Amino acid sequence: MRLDSSSFTFEGGNVGCLLIHGFRGSPQEMRGLGELLAEKGFTVVGVRLAGHGDNQEVSKTTWRDWVASAKEGLQELEGRCRRVFVVGLSVGGLIALYLAMQHHIEGTVIMSTPISLKSWQVHLISILKYLMPWLFCVVSIVELMRYVRENLSRVRVPVLVVQGVKDRHVPPGHAQYIHDHVGSKDKELVWFPNSGHAITLDGERELVWATVYDFIVSRGSA
Repeated sequence: MRLDSSSFTFEGGNVGCLLIHGFRGSPQEMRGLGELLAEKGFTVVGVRLAGHGDNQEVSKTTWRDWVASAKEGLQELEGRCRRVFVVGLSVGGLIALYLAMQHHIEGTVIMSTPISLKSWQVHLISILKYLMPWLFCVVSIVELMRYVRENLSRVRVPVLVVQGVKDRHVPPGHAQYIHDHVGSKDKELVWFPNSGHAITLDGERELVWATVYDFIVSRGSA
């Protein structure tokens, strides 16, 4: 049975939460968290990034297309809410950081987010992209990583960085780097010892959701 990959919206109060899934993922990665936040009174939008979901036409898109999808969700919340928080998983976390640099938001949560690739990985991708078209998107992700990494000091809003210790895709050092280099003075780094990359779906998911909720409610009550 195929999971619904549609975007979702939950009506709530005047504090909004934009949820951004990861690369080659879908809004379902964020739905459980979204349902919890909605139960607590927040207005929630879980966007589907361009090229993602059932059709998986991701190879025809770039990071700018994904950011455009996230901006649509942000604008929807800005029209309904006084304050908006942005929560991103993996590459969705890169997009969340980008939005924090470009727009007025109240805070952001970054989960399982990569900030760089090793030089040999970039070189390998540059070769394999001709055999595997979707790898062109990975080249685009590298561009987004570079931009975000070079501009982390511009992130001035409260930041929560969440990382699973058992993440096989993103080394723990990436979370530490983001935490250490964002420009915000209000920042936290929380580790989950038994979680992997898909931290919103893994065994500690309910604790992850609660941690995200606590961060948001402490900086803008519903």
